[in-house]
Amino acid sequence: MYRKKYKYFCLCIMILICAGCAHTKEALIITTGSYEGDSPEDRDGATISIYAYYLDTCTLETLMSRKSYSTYPANAVDFAGQKIYWADGEKGDGYDNLSVYDMKTGESKQLTHGKNRFDELIYVNEKLYANVARQGATVTQPAVYDFNTNTFSYLNASDDDTWHHSMSY
Repeated sequence: MYRKKYKYFCLCIMILICAGCAHTKEALIITTGSYEGDSPEDRDGATISIYAYYLDTCTLETLMSRKSYSTYPANAVDFAGQKIYWADGEKGDGYDNLSVYDMKTGESKQLTHGKNRFDELIYVNEKLYANVARQGATVTQPAVYDFNTNTFSYLNASDDDTWHHSMSY
């Protein structure tokens, strides 16, 4: 009797593990940009495409493809919330704002209304981290985005001259 219960217990544990793994997808996010126009003077923005390469199935999925004027195509994907956060700019102003793309509806919305520059966006545990320059500045620094106020809180708010190239080092 003990062996039979033990076998059922092990079977249940294996099913739970497999069910949990089925909901966890690891993906490599790939971003590409293709400029429009024949020469740099002619360019009318770029088409930014964001793909997910799923490691478990070796398949590639297009998550978003949009025209953009960003200075750098920083982006982060929230798979659970079905959202993509990315840096997008206005034509010719040389700055970016944070935008969100809803993967369920296909709609985009601008979240910030300043003049920022983004080097990096990382979405982890329902928080959006950024390596972003303050409004009108060019020095990027680590910050956390506040979804309630649509603002960034900087790691060291009084430091405006230390350049951070990447949060991944």
